[in-house]
Amino acid sequence: MIESTVALRNRIQALLSDSGYHVNSFNVSQEALEDLEAVMEEYALIISSYMMPKMKGDEILKHAKVLAPDTQRLLISDTGDMQTLISAINFADINACLILPIKDDELLNQVTLCCDQYETTKKQKTLKGVIHRQNKQLFQIASNFKKKDTICSKQIEKKKMEIRILESRIRSAGGLVNSGKPVLLTDILPQQEDAFSAGSLGAQFLTVKEQIRHMMETAASSCDIRLSPISYRQAVDFKGTENNYQDLVKQILPSLYAFIEKNGNPGTPTHKKEEVILEEQFALTVSKDKFRAFIQIKTTDIQNLSVAHVMQVLEKNKIVNGVMTPDVIESWLYRALPDDAPFMIAEGREVQYPIDAKIRYHFPTNFLHAGKMNEDGSINFRDRGEIPHVAEDAFLASKILPEKGKPGITIFGKQISVEDPVDLSFSCGSGTRMSEDGARIYAVTAGQPHLDAMGNVSVCPEFQIKGDLGFETGDVNFDGNVVVNGCVKPGFKVKCASLTAQEIQGAHIDIQGDLNVSMGIVDTELVNVKGSVQAKFVRNSKINAFGDLIVQREILDSRIHLSGACVNENGSIVNSEICAKMGIRAGNIGKKTAKPSTLTVGVDEHTNLLVNRVDSELNINTRTVNELETELEDLEKEDQSLHGSISQHAHVQDRAQLELRDIEKKMENLKASGNMAAFQKVSKLVKEIQERAAEAEVNINKGFDRQDEILQETLQKKGRIKEFETLEKSLLDQKKRLLEFSNRNEPLPEVKVAKKIESGTKIFAANSSMTLFNSNSRCSIREFARRSDGNSGIVSHEMRIGEYGK
Repeated sequence: MIESTVALRNRIQALLSDSGYHVNSFNVSQEALEDLEAVMEEYALIISSYMMPKMKGDEILKHAKVLAPDTQRLLISDTGDMQTLISAINFADINACLILPIKDDELLNQVTLCCDQYETTKKQKTLKGVIHRQNKQLFQIASNFKKKDTICSKQIEKKKMEIRILESRIRSAGGLVNSGKPVLLTDILPQQEDAFSAGSLGAQFLTVKEQIRHMMETAASSCDIRLSPISYRQAVDFKGTENNYQDLVKQILPSLYAFIEKNGNPGTPTHKKEEVILEEQFALTVSKDKFRAFIQIKTTDIQNLSVAHVMQVLEKNKIVNGVMTPDVIESWLYRALPDDAPFMIAEGREVQYPIDAKIRYHFPTNFLHAGKMNEDGSINFRDRGEIPHVAEDAFLASKILPEKGKPGITIFGKQISVEDPVDLSFSCGSGTRMSEDGARIYAVTAGQPHLDAMGNVSVCPEFQIKGDLGFETGDVNFDGNVVVNGCVKPGFKVKCASLTAQEIQGAHIDIQGDLNVSMGIVDTELVNVKGSVQAKFVRNSKINAFGDLIVQREILDSRIHLSGACVNENGSIVNSEICAKMGIRAGNIGKKTAKPSTLTVGVDEHTNLLVNRVDSELNINTRTVNELETELEDLEKEDQSLHGSISQHAHVQDRAQLELRDIEKKMENLKASGNMAAFQKVSKLVKEIQERAAEAEVNINKGFDRQDEILQETLQKKGRIKEFETLEKSLLDQKKRLLEFSNRNEPLPEVKVAKKIESGTKIFAANSSMTLFNSNSRCSIREFARRSDGNSGIVSHEMRIGEYGK
C-alpha cells in the first residue's frame, strides 16, 4: 500500500490487518516499487493514492504492472473529475478505483474482489501451464502411435496379401471361402433306403426300445427280478435312491452280458412271439375333414400289444402328421378298454383362412362437382349445392388391415394352402396425414375431401382465377382445386386436384379429381382425368378419364376412353370413337351426312392401356436387371479366373524363394573355395530368379488391382439393380391399383338410345360385335351370354337389340 497521508494509510493498514490480510505500507513510491521487484512472492494487490509528492498514482501503478503483471491494482482518488479518473484508469490499466471519502465495508469488499480475481488469474495461469505440458505429452504419444500405426498398417497389408493369395489358391482348387453355409444333418447322413421322415424315425426308435426292453426283461428274469412297465410321467415322478439303482444294476449286469454273448444280436428274441393281427386288435377312424384320427381297442387282451403296434397301424394307414408322442400312446394303451370312447391318436393343423382388407370413408366419395343446368344446356357452377368440407384434423378414412391365413396339414401330411388376403390401396395425398399404424387418415388442413381412382385420399384448398388462364397466368400447377372463371387457352397446362372452367380450348389437362366445364371442350388433344368429366359439348378432342363423361349437347369428332359411363341422353354422338366400360347412354347416335361412330362398351380399354404401359415399363426394367445380372456373372467369372492366375504367380514366387535359399548356401561355398567362374554363373542364375519373382509380384499386384476394380463395378451394378427393384415395386403397386380400380365394378356392355341411332354404327363388346344395317329408335343394344346345351354347354355371346328401358 502506498499512501502519502499517514492517517489514511494507518487506517487502511489496520482495517486490512484486522480482516486477516498481510499488509506492507510505504510513504515513498520508489521504495514500494523496489520492494515489489525484490520480493520472491508476488503481492496480490497494490493500493495507491492518486496524488503523490513525486509520482502520481497512475504512473506508480503502471510501473507496478510491468514488475508484477498479475498483481491487482487499486487507485484511491481524492478528485471527482471523471475525465481525470478515466484517463488514469486507461493509462495504468487499473483493476479498481475508489473515491474519497471511502467507507470501510466498501474498501473491504473491493479488496476481496481484487484478491479473488488475483487467485483466479493465478489458477488460470497454472492450468494453462498444465495444459501446455499435457499437450506436449499428447503430441508425443500421438507421434508414437502414428509410428506404430504405420508399422502395423504395413504388417496388416502384408497379411491381407497373404490371405488373398491363400483365398485365390482355395478358389482355384475348387473350394469355398467364407461361404457361411451351415453344415446340415442331411449333408452328413448317408442316404438310407427308408424315407427320412418323422414317421420312419419314430418307428425305428420304437423298434430299438422294444429290443432293449426284451433284452432287459430276459436278463432280469434270470435273476428272479420282475420289471414292470411304467409311463413316462411315472418315470419322471419316480423318486428312488442311488443304492437302489446300483443294486439292481449289479444283479442284472452279469445276466445281461451272458445274454449278449449267447444271442449275439441283443435285439433278436430267442423265443418266437405270437403274431399280432392289427385289424383284430385296433379300430381306426378318420374324420371327414381328415384333420383327426381316432383309435379304439377291440380286445381285452393287451398283454402282447405295444406302442410299436399302434405305430404300425398308423403307418399302414399312412397317418404321419400330428401323431401323439410315444409316452402319451403308452399311457393310453396301459389303461385302454374296448368300451372306452375313441382316443384321438393324431390331430393335424386346421386351416386359418385370411381376412381381406376393408376401407371405410367418412366423407362422400362419389361427389360430382356439378352445378344446376341452365335453359341453354350450360351448367351454372355457382350454384353447386352442398359441397363436402372438412375441418383440420378431421377423421377421413379408416382401414381394417388384412390378416394372413395359415395353411393346414392333414394327418396324412397333405398341406392345404390358403390364398393371400386381398389388400386395398390406402394412401394419403396432399392435405392429409397417415396414422402411425397405417390404418387411419386425418386432414392436415381444412378443405374439400377427395378420393381419386388410385385410392389416394386428399383434402384440397381452392384457387380461383378471375379471368382466362393464359399468358397472364401461365401454366398452373396447384395442389388443390382450381376454378377458372374464364377460358383455359390453347397450349397451356393445368395440373391440379379438380378443375372448374368456363371453356377449355386445346389445353393439356392432368388432374386427380373431376373436370367441370360450363361450356365445352374444344380442340383439346389430351385430357387425363382421374375423376369424372362434365361439359356442355365436346368437339375434336381426346379424353381419357377414370370416371364418367356427362355431356348435355353433342360429342363431335372425338376419341374418348372411359372407365365409367358416357352419359349424353339429351345430346348426340357424331363421328366419334367412344369406349366406356359402364356403357353408353345417348339421345342420338350418328348422322346421315357424317361418318358412322364406333362404340365399345363393357371393356375398360382406358385402364387396359395404362396397365399395358406399366407392363411395358416392367419388361424394360426386367431386361435391364437381367443384363446387369449377366454382367455380374461375367465379373464373377473374371474374378474367379484372377484367383487362379494370382495363385499361379504366387506359386512362382514361392518356388523362387526356395531356389534362392538353396543357391545362397552354394554361393557361400563357391566363394570360400575361390571358384569365381562358378560363383558368377550362380550369381547370374540368382538374378534371373529374382527377375522372375519380381515379374510374378507385378502380375499379382495387377490381379489384385483388377479384383478391386471388379469389386467397385460389382457394387455399382448391385446398386443399380436395387434401384430398378425399387422402381419395379412402384410399378407393381401402380399396376395393382389400376387392376383394383378396374375390378371394383362389373362392366356394363350396353348402349341405350333415347331417340335414334343411325345405320352403319359399329358396336363392340368384350366377346361380340354388331354393325347396324338399319336405323333404330328408342332401343337398347346389349351383349348377352347363352349356353348351347343347358348349364353344361359351350358359352357363346351375341349382341341383341331390345326396347329402350328394358
